[in-house]
Amino acid sequence: SIVVKQAFRMFAEGGCSFTKIAKFMASKGIVRKDGLPIHITRLRNILTNPFYTGIMEMNGEKYQGKHQPIISKSLFDKVQEQVKFKSKPRKSGHNFIFTGLIKCKECGASVTAQEHIKHYKRTNRTVRYVYYNCTKKLGPCSQPYLGEDKLVGQLKDYLSEVSISPALAKEWRLIAKKEASKDQEKWSDQKKLLLNQLKENEEKTDRLLDLYLEQNLPEEKYKLKQNELFEEKKVLENKIQDIKNKTISWLEPFSEFVDCALQAQKIARIENTNHQIRDLVQKVGSNFFLDQRKIHIEFKKPFTSLR
Repeated sequence: SIVVKQAFRMFAEGGCSFTKIAKFMASKGIVRKDGLPIHITRLRNILTNPFYTGIMEMNGEKYQGKHQPIISKSLFDKVQEQVKFKSKPRKSGHNFIFTGLIKCKECGASVTAQEHIKHYKRTNRTVRYVYYNCTKKLGPCSQPYLGEDKLVGQLKDYLSEVSISPALAKEWRLIAKKEASKDQEKWSDQKKLLLNQLKENEEKTDRLLDLYLEQNLPEEKYKLKQNELFEEKKVLENKIQDIKNKTISWLEPFSEFVDCALQAQKIARIENTNHQIRDLVQKVGSNFFLDQRKIHIEFKKPFTSLR
């Protein structure tokens, strides 16, 4: 379950292909009978199966399972976005990574891209240049184009603003672990009380059944009391689950935030990671606009606190 959870997290980040995730799982011992990495089809089934969030599906209907969830619903939803994106058939021809991401600040139209191939006779080399510019589909617009290299550089600068170092990430994780431990202690006494009440409920239910089976209790009274105990049990179980949620509800989102900020620090320093750059800037920001060859981003919470 730890390997599956890690696979979900890696895939949600957007920088890993199905093949890379399959190889990662193989390195952890999850392979086919012949020892090779699992098929992409099986991997896709794993990544799209709500079972890992605690949900069971039967005949097209979803039910709350009795098993312990492995991942959060928010992480599962992020993975579904990546599965949908990576499963799209790729169009032949140009592949402009940042199209569909940015709007023109002046007129509000989408920003598109175009490619220019130039051959330099002196050095006998061919260079591909990509430029992003307003489509001007909403009317006249005076905005100039922006070269992809400049665009990538600006996006990396934004990622640097919301990045943290490995040392800081380690420090924050230790603090989070201590705070989570405090939360668990805070709710521990209340949880013990509820567990004792739940045990008493189960003992009463057993005694009630014994009385009924020994014919010392009419069926009507048995059913009435049994329903009361069942309802009481559900209330107690819900209260216990609420306490569990209170102690861990903030921990996983915080962990994902730290992972994302740490990844931003790495990607901002690496060359040729345009797909990863796009995926990550969409996690940390929204409302991307181009204005006078300058990209403007509105950072999402909690990344605004890192600036």
